[in-house]
Amino acid sequence: MLLMAFEGARVAVIPDASFTDVDQQVRDIATARGVNIDLVKVIPADFASQPSGTFIEVEVTSSASQPGKTRLFSSGSKTVSVFIMKEHE
Repeated sequence: MLLMAFEGARVAVIPDASFTDVDQQVRDIATARGVNIDLVKVIPADFASQPSGTFIEVEVTSSASQPGKTRLFSSGSKTVSVFIMKEHE
């Protein structure tokens, strides 16, 4: 999941990127790895309009109810996040 959050964050700092772009990147990687994603969140929500130097966070949440994946989680769901600095507008 960390890789998924990282790749989503890389998309989030591309000029004119949308939430749909970030979400699709995360879900494409998750699908390729057989992981179900419950939630993708970008903070701040208006990340595309943020100036250079702003840290953008991408959170990815997945539940433990996935077959074959439960040993990765102690209970409930797991959320990972990655911060990346926006270097261009």
